[in-house]
Amino acid sequence: MKILIPNATSPRNVGDREMTDILLSMLKETFPKAEITMYSFDPALMKKETGLNVTHSLYSYTAFQDTSFWMRVKRALHLVYVIVLIRSSLPLVVFDDFIKKMIVEYRQADLIVFAPGGYIRSQQGVKQAINLLMQLLPFYLSKLTKAKTLVAPISLGPFFAKWQVNLACRILHSMDTVIAREKITCTLLKRNGAKNVRLSTDLALLRTSKKKKKMQDSRTIGFTIRPWSTTENHKRVLECLVDAFVKLAKNEHIVIRPIVQVHAPAYGEDDSACAKEVVSRLRKKGAKVLPTFYVARMKHPSNAYRELDLLVGMRMHSNIIAATSGVPFVAIAYEYKTNGISTQLDNAEYVIDFDNVTAERLYKLIKKAYVKKNKLRKKIAQALERLQITEETRIIPEMTMVMPPIQI
Repeated sequence: MKILIPNATSPRNVGDREMTDILLSMLKETFPKAEITMYSFDPALMKKETGLNVTHSLYSYTAFQDTSFWMRVKRALHLVYVIVLIRSSLPLVVFDDFIKKMIVEYRQADLIVFAPGGYIRSQQGVKQAINLLMQLLPFYLSKLTKAKTLVAPISLGPFFAKWQVNLACRILHSMDTVIAREKITCTLLKRNGAKNVRLSTDLALLRTSKKKKKMQDSRTIGFTIRPWSTTENHKRVLECLVDAFVKLAKNEHIVIRPIVQVHAPAYGEDDSACAKEVVSRLRKKGAKVLPTFYVARMKHPSNAYRELDLLVGMRMHSNIIAATSGVPFVAIAYEYKTNGISTQLDNAEYVIDFDNVTAERLYKLIKKAYVKKNKLRKKIAQALERLQITEETRIIPEMTMVMPPIQI
């Protein structure tokens, strides 16, 4: 039996790495004799970590393996040519060796599993539209094969334009099973006619840290931040975060722990500059700031969170890792997936939307969570336990349901 995972992201994104690790464990448990092939944005590192057969994903091959302008144009045009052949039901005469081999592997697969993550969305601009099309292309290419298709827990949207919503939903409708990781995605798909959608949760919530946060206070609040939205909006949120922390440091005598959740500049994902800017401003205003933790450099990501009394997290998976490590969190939600996951953890009261952030609102919310941190920690732990009991027994059966009985 052959399983293909066409869209694994870089292991340098710790949240995606957590989800991919759990997905692989589930696949190996469910299909122990399966041959698994993976396409990734970071094939060398992914191969080293998993021991699987890993090569560049279609997106990374087209745009990142060779960044010269003409090579990108050549590979993109070849993809357009292949899509025209597919849509016209013409024989696939392919001249690019990588794409030719990839199509063979698609056609030989018994099961195609699309890796979990919040990757199907768009913002304003031509580049964002191209990014969405490249994200959706592996789903479209699965029509080349008779393999069963499973989309592991994802979030869909938000989208900039209606045509983008329609296109994404139409392509996902052709999959055998799509698992949404929160209600908003599930509702969006069903509203657009999907009958193949199931509601579950983010796979990273199924991993619990063996070492939990110790109960004694450390008076330490951590934060994760990421670049987002327009320059002016981004600056506004950074300023609000700094002002709230400075006031907390003065009134509650807390110290700040900066955490860089994602550090993958080669793939356009890097939180370090934001974190450095916040740290610089905090120190200028007299707040005590501890050295920065780079999660990607740690063997166990939860090590960055266990010492905290509270996390203020913009990166959704930093909030998830904090929760599974026994640390309560206040979430800054830049997309609705954060609201959905926080609701599942019975923590919706401690979410503030990115566009609604002010220094005063953020300060009051963080202070409230800090004062009630022990009660909040217990509440999240109970919600997490309920979620794990329910979802661990649901996701694996969803995987086996898409396979013909003779092949399981």
